[in-house]
Amino acid sequence: MDQLKGKVVNVVLTIQEGKGMDSIKNLTFISANFNGRILESDPVNAEDCPSFNTNLIWEIEKRDLRKIRSSNQPLRVECLSVDNQNRREKFGHVLLDLRSAQIVEDADQQVPFRWQKMIGVRNKKRNCFPELYLSLTIRSHLEMQQQESCEEVWQPEPRVEGSIPIKYLEDGYIMVGTQEESMEDYSLNILIKSAASLDLLLPEVLVFHQNNNKYCMCIKIFGIPIKTKQFSKDLHEKIDFEEKIVVRLLSTINVLKQFFKEEKFEVGFNCGSDLLGVTTVTFDGLTNLNEKLLLGACFFRFPSPNGIVPASDDGRKPSLSLEIYLIKNRNEVPALVSNLEQDVSRASGDHSEEQAKQELLRVTEEQMKELEEWKERQKAEFEEELQRTREEEFAKDREEIEVKKADLNENIKKCKELQEELQEKLDELKLSKALKKKRKSSSDLLSVIAENQKKFADCDKELLIDYISTLQNDNDTLKQIINEHKQELDNIQKTALTKEQTTNLLQELKGLEEKFEVAQQTKTPKTTNSCKINCASAEKNSTSWIVFA
Repeated sequence: MDQLKGKVVNVVLTIQEGKGMDSIKNLTFISANFNGRILESDPVNAEDCPSFNTNLIWEIEKRDLRKIRSSNQPLRVECLSVDNQNRREKFGHVLLDLRSAQIVEDADQQVPFRWQKMIGVRNKKRNCFPELYLSLTIRSHLEMQQQESCEEVWQPEPRVEGSIPIKYLEDGYIMVGTQEESMEDYSLNILIKSAASLDLLLPEVLVFHQNNNKYCMCIKIFGIPIKTKQFSKDLHEKIDFEEKIVVRLLSTINVLKQFFKEEKFEVGFNCGSDLLGVTTVTFDGLTNLNEKLLLGACFFRFPSPNGIVPASDDGRKPSLSLEIYLIKNRNEVPALVSNLEQDVSRASGDHSEEQAKQELLRVTEEQMKELEEWKERQKAEFEEELQRTREEEFAKDREEIEVKKADLNENIKKCKELQEELQEKLDELKLSKALKKKRKSSSDLLSVIAENQKKFADCDKELLIDYISTLQNDNDTLKQIINEHKQELDNIQKTALTKEQTTNLLQELKGLEEKFEVAQQTKTPKTTNSCKINCASAEKNSTSWIVFA
């Protein structure tokens, strides 16, 4: 497989015909599954030896194909039938070994075909022994083009010379027609607006594998290749370019009209160095100055010689939108130069050499003065246009600021309204909680009242009066007891010693005891006994009025 050039190769399954299929009554077709990618042939009429004559082609990179071949993963080919209600029925299948696929280097090389027996046929159909006449090959990528450099981008064919010649000038102008005819300055403007459905141009290798290359558009007009900026967007969606190409031309309007009827240019859609699609654009509708020619749908086709325009099931086609218009530039400077040449030639013919020099100098000064005046006028016009542009930009910015300011004020107002609404909700919530609390206390009181009513509903009035009187007397007695206890507590608090006072008193008592022991040791026994009696009586008297707080 190394003899095949490029990173991408094609796995080609060719099915010529089948035999032993007389038991199939509906349309028959072939479905092949290679590495999870299923391709199907067109249905054919049911017969004993149906002729399929179809090629199923998969694009895959060499390294991925090597992995599949080394893992001995087969290619499954199924024969199916479909009825009028689009219900499918499997007839049988064939398993092909990719390692037995023949590698084809030359497109003209003869490919061998073999009969392959189907397996998995139902019991009632086994007596027919169906077979498929097919071949499995590995070939070079069909769309691969030889490039001298991997960075080289496709360029269209060189321009074919028509009846009107063109010439490229050093100052960037393109002269259309003869030198005598090319006296007016024009600008051909080509605006690339957008492209759509470019995903239909992608080959399978770019659809099922990650693509690191970027896309671009390559345009060749008047033999000059021009590339757009590279992009890597989702090709399923519409892509906006808004890129402008300006070509400066020297010619006349009549010559350009005739030239545009013959001229055309091509636009290629590229992925890296690979050409994926091409479209041709003509200038037939470009006849008037400053009139925009809008080409809304220039459809891309495949770059093969007989390339077709791909289309999806929902009718989408890859297309490019262009806008072309021609404008005439100001030509005051060429007019001044031509007038200068005419005046110089006229002065040289009518006077002598000396007078001619003076006349030439005078005319030159006049023309230079006119040229300076023209430059001043152009400068003034440019400054006015610049000032007008700035004012427009400032006005636009002011409008945007006013709009944003109004939006900001509106948002602030909404925030204040939301804050007020939130405060109202909080107040309502607090009020509801307070009401619930009050309702709960009132409900407790009502339950007590209801219980007493139920309890004393059948009692005699005299008994009820006695009971209430007893309760009232008990309440008065309890109130009196409470008042007495409060008074006693107040008296105790007034007469009681604090904790610090009690501690000091105990320390003094301890000191007296120590002194008593010392005196007892120094005095006579009699005196000691009398002192003990006196101290004991004193201690008894002193402790009798100590109350701890």
